[in-house]
Amino acid sequence: MSARSPKLEGRRRALLLAVALLPLASTAAGQVRPGTPPPAAPEGPMVEVAPIRCWWRTSAGAVALGELFDVRLTCAVIETPSVQVVPDETRLTVAGVQLKPFEVVGGEHPADTRAGQRRFFQYRYTLRLIDANEIGQDVSLPRLPITYKVQTRVAADATLAGRDFTYMMPGLTVRVLSQVPNDAFDIRDSSDVGLERIEGLQFRARLLDIGAIALGAGAALLATLALVAIVGGARRAGIRERRRMPDRRVLAAAGAELERVARESHSEWTPDLLGAGHAALRIVSAIALGRPASEQLLAAGAAPTEGRIAVRSFVLGRAGVAVTSATTAADLARELTALPAGAPIARRAGLEALHAAMATFTAAQYASGEEAPDAVALARALEGGRAEAARLARERLWRGSRSVAIKPVWREGVARP
Repeated sequence: MSARSPKLEGRRRALLLAVALLPLASTAAGQVRPGTPPPAAPEGPMVEVAPIRCWWRTSAGAVALGELFDVRLTCAVIETPSVQVVPDETRLTVAGVQLKPFEVVGGEHPADTRAGQRRFFQYRYTLRLIDANEIGQDVSLPRLPITYKVQTRVAADATLAGRDFTYMMPGLTVRVLSQVPNDAFDIRDSSDVGLERIEGLQFRARLLDIGAIALGAGAALLATLALVAIVGGARRAGIRERRRMPDRRVLAAAGAELERVARESHSEWTPDLLGAGHAALRIVSAIALGRPASEQLLAAGAAPTEGRIAVRSFVLGRAGVAVTSATTAADLARELTALPAGAPIARRAGLEALHAAMATFTAAQYASGEEAPDAVALARALEGGRAEAARLARERLWRGSRSVAIKPVWREGVARP
């Protein structure tokens, strides 16, 4: 043992000396000779993350057999000025992807988006499973390989493409549910409705019932008050007056009657046509003189009596009026005589035309039966009456209602003393 001790001691000392000189050798190796340029730093940021990363997302974790559901594939790839990851998306399209045992029935590819050094692209697939053997099982989407390349920019206008890499997308498990449990004897509602929910609905129903009763009582009270007011008002009034038919409506009806007489008299003038034309001219003359025309209620669809013209209501089923007037050619002559010298020319000409028309129709209507009526004179009289009716209607259209105060034509009830 004593012979070997010096040898072991020498080896231990040599090992300790080598360990002590090792830092000095490292420092010498790290020194740079004077005048030697430092190594060039790489251009652009260093990529320290995965070049591509993808994940699945489903619209439902469990689906029924044949139910359509969505699966989204989202990937994020590196895109910097110096490094670009280019994936092969030809096998990711809706038409090219294979996701058996699921059937791809549709989908879409939204527009890409960018955030920082990442470009995100996404595909949405609409899938379904129609294999009855998979009911109650966990079915996994197949592992999807995604091929990509890493392109590195080596110059301003030159890039270097690396070899092909493969990113293996892991599968995703989807539970396929049965429609009813195996031991079920009926179909049950899966909605969770507790007793507190039912009690709340009953309380709301009672509140609505009380509100409906209150609103019904208020409506009945208002209807009673309105009925009392109507009955009391009718008793207090004792007389009810009806508004006169506007002059424009009466003139329109008279003009239409004159046009009908002119149209039907081309073949022959009959006593009925003479009477109708004479009645229409009397009404136009009365309005021209500012006199009220006699109005009588006319039921809907009823024909007016002889010597009256029907003015129908705009509302279907509502009663209209039958109007007439006792104006004569002598009344028109007196008005023409009383006209001042500065009267409007149009009024004087209109009164003269009406006077001539009234005189012509009066002579024709009350002539002896042996004499044939003058068709030319009657036609000229009709034309003058229609022109004056149209002029009077235009005047009242621009001036509004006639300013002459006229008492109501008819009344209902008995006036109290």
